[in-house]
Amino acid sequence: MPDETFLNFWIRRWQEARPQLKTKDPYQAVCSGILIAETLIERGMQMAGARVLDFGCGHGRATIGFLHYGITDYLGLDVRVEAIEFASRLFAGQPGYRFEHFDAANYRYRKGQGKRQLSLPAQDNYFTLALAVSVFTHEPGDAIVDYYLGELWRVLIPGGALLTTWLSCPPMDLQDKHWLVRTREDILRFIKSWRVLDSWGEGDLDSQWWVLTRKA
Repeated sequence: MPDETFLNFWIRRWQEARPQLKTKDPYQAVCSGILIAETLIERGMQMAGARVLDFGCGHGRATIGFLHYGITDYLGLDVRVEAIEFASRLFAGQPGYRFEHFDAANYRYRKGQGKRQLSLPAQDNYFTLALAVSVFTHEPGDAIVDYYLGELWRVLIPGGALLTTWLSCPPMDLQDKHWLVRTREDILRFIKSWRVLDSWGEGDLDSQWWVLTRKA
C-alpha cells in the first residue's frame, strides 16, 4: 500500500473533484483502486511499460492504482458522461492519461441511447492489459457480451491480459430483478477463447467473481 502522503493527496483530490456528484467515499475509492493494481501485480502482471485500457472506468477508481505503479499509457472509457467528466478533472495534468465518453447503449445507464455495438477507439494489438470491471454485470445480451469480448481481444497484444468481473449463480439468484446474474458455466463459455490465469471472489454484490485471462 502507498504511503500516507500519496493516499492523502488523492483522497483530497477526489474530494475536490466531486462537488454535487455522488461517488464512493474518497478513502474507499482510493484504497480499492490501489488494491486492484496490487492484486494484478501479485498475480504476475508487469506494470513497467504496460499500456492499459480501462473499459468501464467509472470515476477513475482503478486509475489511481495504475498511476501509483508508474503506468504512463492509460485510456479510460465509460458510457456515463458525468463519470468521464469527473475522472478528467481528477486526473487533469497526468501525462499519458486519457478519458473518453463511450457513446454506446447500456442496459443500466443508457437504455435506448447510443449504439448497441460500438468499436473500441483503439488500434489492433495495442494494449498489454485491459479491464472490464462491473461491465458485464450491467449487460444482459449474450451477443453484446461476445461482441465486446471480441473487441477487447482485438485491441490487446498477443499474450495481453484481461480482467473481468461477474455476478454468478451460485451464490446469487439467476432470477434477481436488479442485477444481471449468470451461471459460472455460462461465464466460462463467454471466455472459452481466453486462457484463464486465476479467479477469485464469491460472485455476489460484495465480492464479484474476478477472472484474469490472457489472450492466447
